[in-house]
Amino acid sequence: MKQNLFLHHHLGLGDHICLNGMVLSFLKTGEFGKIFLFCKEKYLSNLNILYTQDNIKLIPVDNDPSKELHCVNKFVSENISQHDKFLRVGFCKIPENKTCDVYFYEIAGVPYQERFDGFRIDRDDKEEQRVLEKLNPSGEDYIFVHDDAERGFLINVESDYKIIKNDPTESVFHYGKVIENAKEFHCIESCIRCYSEHLDTKNVSLFHHNSVKPNILSSRKKWITV
Repeated sequence: MKQNLFLHHHLGLGDHICLNGMVLSFLKTGEFGKIFLFCKEKYLSNLNILYTQDNIKLIPVDNDPSKELHCVNKFVSENISQHDKFLRVGFCKIPENKTCDVYFYEIAGVPYQERFDGFRIDRDDKEEQRVLEKLNPSGEDYIFVHDDAERGFLINVESDYKIIKNDPTESVFHYGKVIENAKEFHCIESCIRCYSEHLDTKNVSLFHHNSVKPNILSSRKKWITV
């Protein structure tokens, strides 16, 4: 009988996207029967879109960061067997010469190229088309601006094109067509920037607004910093 892996990495939605290749890399080894992956309750619906594999089980924990470790440790202690493995990735000082995503893959013993090459999601064409038509019912040329008004991180741009802003009621994983069909994509350092790394943006001008974090984590795309 195969052992199970209990995996606790940083629980931001952007972290889940960046570390998806790591999780799937563990699955591809064939070493584990199941992977129990911890996540915040508020991201569960999004992560059910990202992870559809039967042998990856999402374990929601309290959204309160102060309760996270207790929730994780309690679940592990009550469910792990002596044959299973528990791995905690992150929660340590990051070397100054490395970005956190690079260092997390290093800690896990997974080649960093899996961050990009190993990422997988079953995109929902109907949902993406619905969101595209909802935000741009007239089918005009547009630029897409994804900011975070709730936290006060606003992106103000001027353009001759129609300006479309994100609808926070929609899943980040249903914005694929909106981003791929935009003339320009403007965002802050966030989960949507992480997800855009896996979209076809060869015909989209990419603008990174550094109001939250001045630097992009590792990227394979050409961003214009604003």
